Amino acid sequence: MHRFIEHLLSPALGFILGVGDGHIQCIETERRALLNIKQDLIDDHGHLDSWGSEEEKRDCCEWRGIQCSNQTGHITVLDLHVAELGDRHKPLRGKINHSLLKLQHLRYLDLSYNDFQGTRLPNFNDSLRKLRYLNISNVGFTGTLSYQLRNLSSLQSLDLSYNNFSKVENLEWLSHLSYLETLDLSGNRLGEDGYWLHVVNRLPYLTNLHLSSCDLANIIPMSNSLANSSTSLAVLDLSSNYFSYPVFQWVFNLNSSLVDINLSDNHLEGFVPYAFQYMASLKNLNLSFNELKGTIPNFFGNFCSLHTLDLAGNNLTGQLPVFLEHLSGCAENSVEILSLEKNQLHGSLPDITRFSSLKELNVYQNNLDGYFPESFSQLSGLVVLDVAHNKLAGSLPDLTMFPSLKMLSISHNRLNGTITESLGGLSKLEILYANDNSFNGLITETHFWNLSQLQELFLNDNPLVLKFNSDWFPPFQLDVICLMSCNLGPDFPKWLQTQNDYISLDISDAGLSGSVPEWFWDLSPRVRFLNLSYNQLSGTVPDLSSKFVGSPGIDLSSNLFEGHLPLFPSNALSLSLSKNRFSGSISSVCNTIGRKFSFLDLSDNLLSGFIDDDCFTNGQQLIVLNLADNKFSGKIPTSVGSLSELQTFSLRNNSFSGEIPLSLRNCSRLRFLDLSYNRLSGKIPAWIGESQHNLVFFNLQSNEFHGSIPVQLCWLQNILLLDLSVNNISGTIPHCLENFTHMSRKQLDDNNNIYGYNFSASWGEGGGFQAKHFSATAFLDPCLFLVPGQIEGLALGDSGNQRQDQIPLVDNLEFDYCLPLRQSTRRPMNFKSISCISHHLQFP
Repeated sequence: MHRFIEHLLSPALGFILGVGDGHIQCIETERRALLNIKQDLIDDHGHLDSWGSEEEKRDCCEWRGIQCSNQTGHITVLDLHVAELGDRHKPLRGKINHSLLKLQHLRYLDLSYNDFQGTRLPNFNDSLRKLRYLNISNVGFTGTLSYQLRNLSSLQSLDLSYNNFSKVENLEWLSHLSYLETLDLSGNRLGEDGYWLHVVNRLPYLTNLHLSSCDLANIIPMSNSLANSSTSLAVLDLSSNYFSYPVFQWVFNLNSSLVDINLSDNHLEGFVPYAFQYMASLKNLNLSFNELKGTIPNFFGNFCSLHTLDLAGNNLTGQLPVFLEHLSGCAENSVEILSLEKNQLHGSLPDITRFSSLKELNVYQNNLDGYFPESFSQLSGLVVLDVAHNKLAGSLPDLTMFPSLKMLSISHNRLNGTITESLGGLSKLEILYANDNSFNGLITETHFWNLSQLQELFLNDNPLVLKFNSDWFPPFQLDVICLMSCNLGPDFPKWLQTQNDYISLDISDAGLSGSVPEWFWDLSPRVRFLNLSYNQLSGTVPDLSSKFVGSPGIDLSSNLFEGHLPLFPSNALSLSLSKNRFSGSISSVCNTIGRKFSFLDLSDNLLSGFIDDDCFTNGQQLIVLNLADNKFSGKIPTSVGSLSELQTFSLRNNSFSGEIPLSLRNCSRLRFLDLSYNRLSGKIPAWIGESQHNLVFFNLQSNEFHGSIPVQLCWLQNILLLDLSVNNISGTIPHCLENFTHMSRKQLDDNNNIYGYNFSASWGEGGGFQAKHFSATAFLDPCLFLVPGQIEGLALGDSGNQRQDQIPLVDNLEFDYCLPLRQSTRRPMNFKSISCISHHLQFP
């Protein structure tokens, strides 16, 4: 973009340097126009402090973002786009004053990435006719885009991408901009009539065309003469639309000199067209995330200028070594980025150091089922190597030949043996994902001796033993530390005291025991996720209410922590303290529950007392609430009715009394409801069947309910377990219970006996971390628990009526991953710890 200004104006760039050319005073009328513009802008961050009416600021040619002509003094450049202002999170706000149109000599105008939400695009038709460059992308303009720019006949570059135009009318006005070289209308809905194609082909100088995410679908056939009119086109971006295979025909008819083609994220089916072999000038080709199939054509190896080949997210098959062998022709010395992830490629990983220019190789989530090469033959400039989520086996070879490597992702494979100590020599390594393999043996200081740039370390789910000298001072400061299920103990790892800036720390199931040292609780000022679960850590937990940023996730479950519950951040997303020895009331947690809270598990502790009736008033986003296996008493708080998103609710094995609160009917998304082993009384509410249509698990066992079974329970058509046993229920069993089709053997077999759902929990919010989604999957055998001898009617075990097939009395329930909603039978539950952050999370 700076080259474009140089091309237009050639003098030094006033905006970039923060000064004007200094040779001539600015024009007074233009200075006043700029002050009017500033008056309608909200400048929260002082970007325009150099703009003013004070005597020392009179020369507007020296104001930030302004450049004037050295000959006339007229303003020729106004560049206020956010990147140049220094921080994309600190835009100007407000509206565009019409005084902008008085800057008649402007040739370059860039207001991109500011915040003009709700304002309309000014009508430029009677002014700014000398404008050659206009970028007003990502500013939030609304209204209709139609004629406002049609008279800017000198424009060479126009970027209107990603605004909020409610309508884009006939694009005929674009044909008046006959000198356009670059056009970007991405993110605007251009309609499905295909007229855009006619307009584009009437722009003879167009070299760069970007129409990503425009809801385009149709290619209207045209005569060859019209189709070939745009012979200058070099860069074409039609990504994230609805194009199907015919779009290829139009692309191939354009010209054979296209350099950059992006057709990713469309509906392209079939094989990769062989017509691409005639486009030998291609530097960048992106066909990712379509529905292409078959093997990758051999001709790409003949593209001597090929820089990027992105075929990710398709159904391409074949042997990776065979494809790379074909690519090793002319392209061997040019290709820099090769993205083949999320396909069906198989085979081994060959020696990739033969590709002398290769910087990135992404083949994660394929079916690679071979091995790494025994060694790599020559030095390589590779920066990114991602082979995660495959089936690669064997050991990891010496990595000395990759001194430039910044990201190494080998997770979720079948690699074994010890991790090579050559890893420690990769001085530029920033990200290491080696988790979910079968690596074993010792990890020592040698593995990290020169990793001063390391930011993310994932060794979790390997049977590794990490042993360091007590005085070891690591050369790195990590952002993410994920060592779950590695052996770090039994003593608490002292080297963690040197890590002062981490965002996420997971040392769960790490063989740690004893008390947590006091220095540890002085957490990193950036921490958003902390997982110490499944250890044998003891002692009390201090006040953590001010120790986290963002919306954190905290998991201290399955330890030996004791004492009263500490204070936690009120903006937390998830909190798991189950299977400890915490005692006393939960009033501190009630005060913690904020509007972002989605996961709360305090089960299996020694907590007691009444729960305040308003405890859950602010928990509108709570999805999982588990207070099972404690010593709570009193009534169930009516504020549970505020939990409109609640899906799992367990109060099992406490001493709650009274009736089920009517407010619970507001929790219409409930899947799992376990109130068993309490002292609840009254009649089973009919509204359970009327409002809880999503229930899969409903357990009232061992309470003091009386009366008959309400017929409305028959409306629970998704139920897999219904347990009303060990109560004082009388009367007849409703015949409609035979309609519980989800409890039939055949239905469960058809559904693979699985029920699952997702819920968001922990580590962050938009702009920082992406929310992690946990899957809770229940493997349920059909269960109906009633009490023989107390209820008359419907003989469920009578083989004569075959109802045993429909509602079998199978005393069996097993959860693969869920909260401790334990069954009343003898089979123990199988718990798995929450895994650490996925490597697909994006960090700021």
